[in-house]
Amino acid sequence: MCPECPFGIEISPEVLDEIRIAVVDAFYSVPRGGVEIGGILIGSAGEQGVRINGWRPIECRHASGPSFTLSQEDRDALASQLRGVVGETEDSGSKAVGWFHSHTRSGLFLSPEDLTLFDRFFPGERQVALLLRPKNQEPTAAAFFFRESNGTVRADSPHAEFVVAPRPRVRRSEPQPETVKLEPVPIPAAAPPVPEAPAKEVFHEAPRFTTAPARVTRWRPWMLILATLLAVVAGAAALLRPYLNYDSGEPLGLEAFDLDGQLLIKWNQMTQAVRQADTASLQIVDGVKKNSMELDRHMLRIGAVRYFRQNRRVELTLVVPRKNKTALEETMTFSAPLPDPPPPRENDPLLVRNRELEQEAAKLRQQVADWKRAWHKLADAKVGDGSPAPQSQR
Repeated sequence: MCPECPFGIEISPEVLDEIRIAVVDAFYSVPRGGVEIGGILIGSAGEQGVRINGWRPIECRHASGPSFTLSQEDRDALASQLRGVVGETEDSGSKAVGWFHSHTRSGLFLSPEDLTLFDRFFPGERQVALLLRPKNQEPTAAAFFFRESNGTVRADSPHAEFVVAPRPRVRRSEPQPETVKLEPVPIPAAAPPVPEAPAKEVFHEAPRFTTAPARVTRWRPWMLILATLLAVVAGAAALLRPYLNYDSGEPLGLEAFDLDGQLLIKWNQMTQAVRQADTASLQIVDGVKKNSMELDRHMLRIGAVRYFRQNRRVELTLVVPRKNKTALEETMTFSAPLPDPPPPRENDPLLVRNRELEQEAAKLRQQVADWKRAWHKLADAKVGDGSPAPQSQR
């Protein structure tokens, strides 16, 4: 598929179109980015390369939001599902040759969570990852990721991208209606024929259907005036936009999800302002504590950071500067109860060492108290004998 890939990758057009339909349906299921989904790629891997001829969906409860982030329960279910796939396909010679994942709010690159899933569940040398990026009113972009000859995975960007266009549908020819020929039926003669009035032939006529005339909408004078005014206003806005520096304010898609007390902060890195910016500022108000996190170009492209919150209410503000324009700013408030701290473990090495240090500190405090009492007794004895009191030494 590309010179950098040490083996060939083939995928059935029918399977690729089925995956595209599932990804696009999930993309339009929820406003502002939809839901991300994933699945197992089924096929064969050999000397000729990897061939993909089927897929199975991966169950994701989306506990952390619409992104495809697997919880511990989801990972356990995926491990059980992979064992079932092996038992199901071993007779046909097929197996799990990789997985796919849709990115609806980010570009075509493997995040740290994606790499962890790739290495844990699909560690084979010839197992691949397929990423798909659906867009509004545009074809779906896709790319394959694979392990190179040295065993590494190029995660920040693919070697090659391709477009998954909808497959043309074959239209079946509709059956043509049968033609019925109507024969004339003569009227039986009830009386001798009269020369002046010859018999007429009567035909069975097909039923006739009449349709009501279509209703034509006529333009009223006030409708014409309103349409003209709207056209004039739209044209004036288009002409004056460069001079007025008009900007509708592209949304940044700032959102946050709780992961057991750890706040996952995400934004849409595909917006024009984020793609053109070299730096940005993420301001975090956590109770009375205020933090400011500077984001470089690489962090902006990843589209997510993590923050350990201390309070149930956290206010987030993302400020993205723009050239020759005012900075784009978006604010949101996250509120959720803090999770309960985990119970301490009795055999935890840190707890054992802490108890040992506390015991040593208690012994040292006792020794200092004993030295102070001995020094006071010695001082009292010297004063009683008329000798000068001993000086305190530190």
